[in-house]
Amino acid sequence: MSSSSSSSNGKINSADKLPTDSEFICDMCMEKFSQADRLQEHRAKKHSAPTGI
Repeated sequence: MSSSSSSSNGKINSADKLPTDSEFICDMCMEKFSQADRLQEHRAKKHSAPTGI
């Protein structure tokens, strides 16, 4: 009995991948950034969301 997030063909879907230590993902649109400050800038400009949280 196995519980895994991989699909029936044994391959892991890219959506199932965890982000790396150097990857930041916008929780509003799932866009990826390599630097935290770029993510904060994106949140402010694209989503008018609070930054520094």
